Amino acid sequence: MSNFVDIVGDWIDGRWSPLAASGILAVDLIIRPDCSLTWSDLNLFALPGLAVLGLEALLTQIGSNLGSEPKLVDGQPVESCLARFEFESQPLPELLFYASEEIEPAQRTADPALVRILAADEVVDPETCVYALQVRRLPGQLSRPETVTGTLLRWCAFLCASPQRAILWEHVERRQLCSDFLVEVAGSRKGPFCTRLRRAEKALESVGVEAALPHLKDAVLVELNLPESMRRAIVSGRQEILTDLERRDLIYLARSGPPMLKVLAADRLRAERSRNDAKHTLEQLQFDPNFWVRMAARSQ
Repeated sequence: MSNFVDIVGDWIDGRWSPLAASGILAVDLIIRPDCSLTWSDLNLFALPGLAVLGLEALLTQIGSNLGSEPKLVDGQPVESCLARFEFESQPLPELLFYASEEIEPAQRTADPALVRILAADEVVDPETCVYALQVRRLPGQLSRPETVTGTLLRWCAFLCASPQRAILWEHVERRQLCSDFLVEVAGSRKGPFCTRLRRAEKALESVGVEAALPHLKDAVLVELNLPESMRRAIVSGRQEILTDLERRDLIYLARSGPPMLKVLAADRLRAERSRNDAKHTLEQLQFDPNFWVRMAARSQ
């Protein structure tokens, strides 16, 4: 299967290095090479990454009549269909995952795998579940700090929600690319954010992803100016017992925060499941519309 970066490469602004583009899109770096891409990988990693790279993307279901009706983004025609993806089953509408407690847990955690990337001229069976990736160029571009922080926050959320799909020590090439990306991001700059990124890079290079994750979280949360008690609680090891204040802060973040921060909070609250308030919060989050949040709140 072709690398995702290869598919969108011609559309990426030349100011971005191939390494930076790979790190921002993430699907060809942080995910194990023996794991198929999934529906949530494209929606939660690739599409936000394309926005960072100056492309607005739309992933829409199609049959064999691609192009018979123009697709729109914010009322404007999109410029091109970059790729078509066939999934192993039709993804359920996201709302169904939390609209009813009668839905089976297996459905709430379903994440259809990408079976193949279709050739441009390949005929599509109308009964097949196929989605088209269509894009248009955005007039502006995010600043570098915003880009890096958002990208690394998605890295952290993925590693918390799907650790079994993250690269391992033996995936030397991808691990080296991740390390190189962190080095490029940190550069020679000083400050809390870059210092923590260098710690993450050293841990990734010498031990692996699991050892690098606390430093990545710390770097991102410092850059986001998260309150000290929340940051300390999220970064702390699972063996450490949270104070009542820290646990309440994380429960508030898990219930009311942005999706990627909800993932980090839910992941840490799993170690506090013996406390009723944390347990009830995790049960509620298993019906969240965001797939990574649902996975981070799952039982272990």
